Amino acid sequence: MLIAISPVGLCSLESQQDSESGLINLPAIVVAKKQFLDAIVTVVQTYVTNARPIWSGQVQYACHAAVNLCKCATFVTLSDFFIFNVVQSLIEHVKSVLLTGFRPREMDRKILVDCFVSLFRLKFDNDMFRICLSSSQTVLQLVLVEALCIISTQPRLHWWPKIDMIMSRSDQLRALLMSVIEKVLETDPINASSGHLPLSVSRVSDI
Repeated sequence: MLIAISPVGLCSLESQQDSESGLINLPAIVVAKKQFLDAIVTVVQTYVTNARPIWSGQVQYACHAAVNLCKCATFVTLSDFFIFNVVQSLIEHVKSVLLTGFRPREMDRKILVDCFVSLFRLKFDNDMFRICLSSSQTVLQLVLVEALCIISTQPRLHWWPKIDMIMSRSDQLRALLMSVIEKVLETDPINASSGHLPLSVSRVSDI
């Protein structure tokens, strides 16, 4: 996060790194930041492209860091800002790791929600909706519902896509919402004495 809000030296890094002495002439703190970003990209890309990927703590932390970078990028309008170049090399890979039927179960749902919201704002992609809507994994359906709740209720920056873009899927989303509520109720039934929905369902029902 600090790399994004304090990109000392990184903004001009691309123009220097092609030369052999580019990194040598840079301050140590800038080199460390560059190596950290490169490591995130490398770990995530390697996991996606490997024929037999092995999930590890390193991959988990790299994916979490990648999602945070994507989230940071949504709050910046300058397309030439260095973080956009890093994020562009991560978007498809992060989506492949976190928002598919092969998603590792170790990832926290909040990270998956942040991932969906960030990718929606950076690069609107119907494929994400298709995967989450058709997924047999309940967690991805919950991610979609929670993400849409955030997108529709959070104060919108003028460069973010409008929620109207998904209105064509309203019937599918309504069916999904009812399905999610039913599944939540199965594990957290309504208190007979209160007659109220569980808190987890109440939040989802506000969409």
